[in-house]
Amino acid sequence: MRSLDQAAALTWAAQRIVLVGEGASSGIAVVAMDILFTLGRPAAVIENERTGAYFLTSNPRDLMLLAISHSGETQFPTRTVREARERGFKTIALTNEPASELARLAHVVLPTQVVESARGRYAIAPRICQLAVLDQLFDRLTGARSGAQAVTRRE
Repeated sequence: MRSLDQAAALTWAAQRIVLVGEGASSGIAVVAMDILFTLGRPAAVIENERTGAYFLTSNPRDLMLLAISHSGETQFPTRTVREARERGFKTIALTNEPASELARLAHVVLPTQVVESARGRYAIAPRICQLAVLDQLFDRLTGARSGAQAVTRRE
């Protein structure tokens, strides 16, 4: 999948990865941060506007932003991606809605495409899909999947 390869290249090239999500997506961001640390990639989760303002003062060449929003319309991640793009940061969106505002703003979109259940936002299926897509992204970073090309570290 081309978007996963693009996301892996952006993630590997970044000196630091900043993740943003709200509600249940914030929990997914914390899981992703932990995995990125395990892979030797410095990462942090933005939980509010102040932390976002701090990270967005970094050099755009050193930092990449990964925003997670099931709807793709949640205001905090969307505003953060908009501001990051305006400042020259590379951005990735993980969303169920590839036509959402978040997806339109990001450089790379990783769609989950889960069928929404009647339970709505409390359903676990959207979170499982977010984790599955992130698992594929991290797999590309490690080169663990058979047949996948590993992203090589810059020396």
